[in-house]
Amino acid sequence: MTIRTNFLNFIALLLASFLLVQCGSENQSNNTSNTSSTPEEEITQNSTVNVEDNSSEVNNKADVQQQVVAVRPPFQGVDVPFKSYKIPASKAQTLRFETGTTIEIPANAFIDANGNPIKGEVEIQYREFHNAAQVMASGIIMQDEEGRHMQTAGMFEMKGSQNGQEIFVRDDKDIQVNMASYEKGNDYDFFRLDEKKCNWNKKGTAKPKINANKINGLAELKKVKIVPPVRPSKRGETDNFVFALDVNYNKFPELKVFNDIIWEYAGQKGDKNDPEKNPTAFQKNWADIGLNKAEKEGYFNLILQTGKDKLEIPVRPVLKGGDYDKAMAEFETQLGKYEELKAFNEDKRARFQRQADFVRSYKVAGFGIYNWDIWKEAGRINVPALLATKDMSNIAEELGILTDVYLICGGRKALVRYTEESLNRFSFDPTDDNIMMAVLPSNKVAVFTISDFKQMGGFSALKDKKQLHFNLETIAQTVSSVEDLHKIIKGASS
Repeated sequence: MTIRTNFLNFIALLLASFLLVQCGSENQSNNTSNTSSTPEEEITQNSTVNVEDNSSEVNNKADVQQQVVAVRPPFQGVDVPFKSYKIPASKAQTLRFETGTTIEIPANAFIDANGNPIKGEVEIQYREFHNAAQVMASGIIMQDEEGRHMQTAGMFEMKGSQNGQEIFVRDDKDIQVNMASYEKGNDYDFFRLDEKKCNWNKKGTAKPKINANKINGLAELKKVKIVPPVRPSKRGETDNFVFALDVNYNKFPELKVFNDIIWEYAGQKGDKNDPEKNPTAFQKNWADIGLNKAEKEGYFNLILQTGKDKLEIPVRPVLKGGDYDKAMAEFETQLGKYEELKAFNEDKRARFQRQADFVRSYKVAGFGIYNWDIWKEAGRINVPALLATKDMSNIAEELGILTDVYLICGGRKALVRYTEESLNRFSFDPTDDNIMMAVLPSNKVAVFTISDFKQMGGFSALKDKKQLHFNLETIAQTVSSVEDLHKIIKGASS
């Protein structure tokens, strides 16, 4: 077909980059980034390509035979990145991840491939997956041969190396991963992926705990009060009454700091407290003088009292000439520091708020891919699926092995991967919020939305169908990042 001629180079490049790991009997395309494999392991005996050069045509999709793989990213150049930590192997370390995860590594925990203790600096690489876009981009399998699929409460991958060589965890050591989780359920078990057999092996279970680091961090930030500097007032900015105080500083030493300051009446001009309306108040010798901070920054209450006579006036200090210029320069310096500290605390607060509310903890005995999950299997309709778009009447037939199809369900926490052959065993739960997404060449996708699924009807309308036809809409946007994919999935959810 013409489309196969057009995509020949894509096929050749795709096959050249695939890492094929035999696991299972279902024929699917392969593309994984298992860095520990040798070149001889990259192509299995069941994988053959009849291509003489870059301009040759693959005449039959049967010419390319492939195995199911545990990790096969479906998009070129799009994956969830690792965060790298460089740590000394001889010292215990606690690594912190942006979601709230902490990884507790004991001292002297690593050995090389020959069992020798590792000394010096090692590199730990870590990444997490919490939503459908991240899981899909990773290409990590989330189902088994029995047709069950996983609904995740959080998945992670961790690797270790020294000078580019893989390292391992000692048999008598464990790494505790306190993984951030955005799900609060108690019925999630802990699994490790066997990448060679494509099996998820259950390791145990544990109930989630409140992310105390998030709670405590936000509480501490709430206690922090950042007070902005007070902008100095210049004499003459208003026409309010101004005056100076003739103070006996031997009697009132605490007021000496206000020496040479001009005070301005800060109340409403012309009201009963306005000194201009009460000039005798400034011709009297007051026995007691008090100056208290007002509620508004930079303002004070001046309290004058002799016997039973008492006068309370709202005031603020004002400056003139060189005093004002000097004060403004200091104000600008303090304002810069205030803005910097305010931005730092706001960023810190935002980082805490982005953390998950829960933490799930488990000790792992080695590096690899781990998952907090529930197996889902009941209440599904099993029926062959035919997928089409505006330009293709049968996506699987026309694109063959180039196509991966995903069913996104379980509140966008579950993902089931299908291929050309396995679409004959397509299944879904009509009561769930389902999204179907087909991966097309050049990082394009076509989608069948939640709304489209709802319009198909429920169990009674679908249970006797011999085949279901899905007319997918091709999305104009190219998937260039995990965030692009997340936006497309979110759009298909509305």
